[in-house]
Amino acid sequence: SAATHLEQRADLFYYGEQWELGALLQQYQTIDETILNNDLPYRKLPQLQANGLFPTAHDPLEFTLGSEYVYFEHPEAGSPTLTVADNADRARSAAGVRYNFRRSWGHLVPSYSHRYRYYSIYGGPLDQQEPHLAVPVFNVDSGLLFDRLFQFRDHAFIQTLEPRLYYLYVPYRDQNHLPLFDTAKNSFGFEQLFRDNRFTGGDRIGDANQVSLGFTSRFIDSDGGLERLNLGLGQTFYLQDRQVQLFPTDPVDTTDVSPYVARSYWMIDNNWSWRTETQIDTAVNNLDTLVTGLAYRGDEGNVLNLNYNYYDNGT
Repeated sequence: SAATHLEQRADLFYYGEQWELGALLQQYQTIDETILNNDLPYRKLPQLQANGLFPTAHDPLEFTLGSEYVYFEHPEAGSPTLTVADNADRARSAAGVRYNFRRSWGHLVPSYSHRYRYYSIYGGPLDQQEPHLAVPVFNVDSGLLFDRLFQFRDHAFIQTLEPRLYYLYVPYRDQNHLPLFDTAKNSFGFEQLFRDNRFTGGDRIGDANQVSLGFTSRFIDSDGGLERLNLGLGQTFYLQDRQVQLFPTDPVDTTDVSPYVARSYWMIDNNWSWRTETQIDTAVNNLDTLVTGLAYRGDEGNVLNLNYNYYDNGT
């Protein structure tokens, strides 16, 4: 097994018409003894979240509010060899507004949010420090939906063509003074084309000035409404370098375009399906990744998966 940590967690969530509330307790048992103390994952004791969506009398106009509090505790807190924080409080907020215009033929959703985070750190090189960060995030998500009826082997299908254009702007803010508790860089894929942050977790907000273009085509069974085939292709065009990185020593991203990302999902029958996603860097004519897999879901709950993963950084 390639597992290095075993997760232990408890969650409690509430979903209402306007509010979503969540509470999490999480820690890890590290089973790889070669991992250094500084690299051990922090415990979250607890993580509390509250997210709200508030429509207005002008129906497409909506206000959003997100908030989070986490208490981080290092499993080796108090060790004299530790060079990261022993524990810390982190508070995050995101207040925003969006114009959520959606119709059967497409959508246009411009949005703006102001994101803020604050830390209170104990132990380690940032002991008793309270760094903070405020960053505005602006994006416009737009798309169209075309469909047609067609016959294939005497069977009726609906085929869609769904072009999607996404613009994201986040100004650069120096974040090298902020600690890292639960943050990593997202794996690049089709869904990442339309996200507003290239990092997971809450310690980094990536600067961006970019446009993503994607196309999706679905083949839907007219009789049962099942999506039999889904095809997607997309790419991101970067209008400026990406300076925010996880660590100060990480190089700035200077590429002008992302690799092409293609994905497919084929529901072969009611039991068998096949998924594929690939990335091709045409600048250097390199196949960066290929992830493909065949899955079987039996009527009695039997599951069989066969997967193949290929990764190449182009060097």
